[in-house]
Amino acid sequence: MANFYISAGVRVRELDLSNIVPATATSIAALVGAPVRGDVDNPVLVTTLDEFFKEFGYPVPGNYFHYAAIGYLRYGRQLWCQRVHNGALYGGLEIKTSESVQANAAYSAGESAPATHTFGTDGLLAIYAKDPGVWDNSISVKIENVDAVAFTFDITVGFPDKDGNVLVVEKFVGCSRKYAVDGFGIQRYVVDKTRDSKYIRVLDNTLVADSTSPKAQASYLAMDSGTNGAAISDSHVTTGWEKFADPESINVNILINGGLTTAAVQNKMIALAEARKDCFAILDMPYTANANVDQLTYRNTTLAANTSYAAIYSPWYEEWYDQWNDRRIPVPASGFVAGNYAYTDQIRAPWFSPAGMRRGQMPPDKLRRKYSEGDRDTLNAAQINTVQFFTGEGNYIWFDSTLQTNQSALSYVSIRRMLIVIEKSLARATKIECFEPNDPVTRLRIEQMCTEYLESIQRQRGIEDFQVVCSEQNNPPSQRELGQLSVDIYIKPVYPARTIQITAILTRLSANFSELSTTGV
Repeated sequence: MANFYISAGVRVRELDLSNIVPATATSIAALVGAPVRGDVDNPVLVTTLDEFFKEFGYPVPGNYFHYAAIGYLRYGRQLWCQRVHNGALYGGLEIKTSESVQANAAYSAGESAPATHTFGTDGLLAIYAKDPGVWDNSISVKIENVDAVAFTFDITVGFPDKDGNVLVVEKFVGCSRKYAVDGFGIQRYVVDKTRDSKYIRVLDNTLVADSTSPKAQASYLAMDSGTNGAAISDSHVTTGWEKFADPESINVNILINGGLTTAAVQNKMIALAEARKDCFAILDMPYTANANVDQLTYRNTTLAANTSYAAIYSPWYEEWYDQWNDRRIPVPASGFVAGNYAYTDQIRAPWFSPAGMRRGQMPPDKLRRKYSEGDRDTLNAAQINTVQFFTGEGNYIWFDSTLQTNQSALSYVSIRRMLIVIEKSLARATKIECFEPNDPVTRLRIEQMCTEYLESIQRQRGIEDFQVVCSEQNNPPSQRELGQLSVDIYIKPVYPARTIQITAILTRLSANFSELSTTGV
């Protein structure tokens, strides 16, 4: 390339033509529900069951949110959780000034917006739970080691463990109402110092001089007035799913129904997956739809969905063992199915079917129904995926259909998921070519990059054959003048073998096997 240099000399420049299609995560899941504890403002990412319990507490029978997460986290590694509620209130404490004759006291009424707390007489600090609910009332706080000269104090937080023993879970040493840093350069201001607490938040009464100290306590003081609110409605859940509407904000690939089996919620999940085009919804058949006729009515009339971006599974578990509550309870299948999707991605790839005896094994607990072959024929024909119990072998996902009503390649879960991966990966990879000249050089670079990527999927048994077209053939001058560049990819996918036909052929002793096999007999 010619450059207009004035003075003589050697100049060095670089041109990077080594762009490749980046790896794309394929089993990051999202879940919306109404646990009695957890952040209500933004989705929370958890990567282990321990992290999940620390944020959302332990399972509560009848609330399927936890059980869906437990099912997915058997194999899944990234789960985005959105808590929704209907009028839950925050509990808390009001801390008085050190000179006040009044004692520090728990809230007499819960608050929906604790950051706007109205301080009472001599009120200096409001300490409230980080998120609303009855669980707030289990939090205890002690203000101690108040130093009126250094303007510092400590906040100790207590919380009961699973067995009811109150433990010190957090301690914030050297807090101050003044903006100042300690010897390590860390901010002492109490609001900032406690901002990342797993249990509390602090509101400072800035109308009181920052030299005023809080009232110390000889013992822990429990919060009060936190409430869980009323039962949630479909609108609360669908609003929760809206948190995942923007694919540029949160990367997810799997949407888990978690037992909230109304048509409004499930259609919202389907619409979300179709709008994003980079994720797949796993739905539960309602628990009340147990008989074949009820399941068909729900699928064909109540839900009435026609989409390749979702699949529905049946039945529920009737007696899944909840080790945290030592009892057997009904739980939906979607969380465990999502775990199988993640397992399939880990040991194979998204274009392998998450079903069958290699990748479709489910927990061994008792299912609500055992389907006969006739049952499966009836339900599978309506795109209802069944979880089947086989005597002596266990429970397995035994169908892999999307909710697309017309039969095509996109009727298979594995092929839809493969296209999601291909489209998302290539969209990310070709983004770097935006605003480059729409000429043969750019088009050839895109074609080669796409070809190399699809060859890797072909080697991994996802594609039988393909062709990438990015040339003047599909980029005529009239299109280039509009600033558009087209890449057309033709794919022959590998289809999963749903049925294996074994034919035993008896022949005469004089028969020639080669002749018979070549004639197709």
